[in-house]
Amino acid sequence: MDGIGNKGGEGLLKMTKQKQQGEKFCPLIAFSQAAGGKYKMRILWELKEGPRRYGELRRSATVAAQGTPVTPRVLSRELKELQSRGLIRRKQYPVVPPKVEYSLTTLGRSLIPVVKQIVKWGLTDGQELASKPARPTQPTEQFN
Repeated sequence: MDGIGNKGGEGLLKMTKQKQQGEKFCPLIAFSQAAGGKYKMRILWELKEGPRRYGELRRSATVAAQGTPVTPRVLSRELKELQSRGLIRRKQYPVVPPKVEYSLTTLGRSLIPVVKQIVKWGLTDGQELASKPARPTQPTEQFN
């Protein structure tokens, strides 16, 4: 399931149907469904340099989680969701031990400029935001 409660590519299919039927379409939700999740953007970012094996992606996700190891189950789920949405391709080689490589599809490559801007923001304004403690805001004005 993605962050919005859809399984696999059902969300993208629903958005396509909505667009065809003239219903309102939100591009932010489309992006969230495509790349939302704890490790999806990190996986896309890692694959921009070329094909990577599962272990390389797992190490990269661990770095993203600030040293907390990503579980194989979570990483496999994220990879399967990206694959089902057509953003990455999985190539399995007929060798022992098994060798699997993941790479970006054309659609996945189209997200890289967006992810690049998010990384740029994270290196500037995002660091300031991350250093502030999260606490509930108090109303500054009261309405009578």
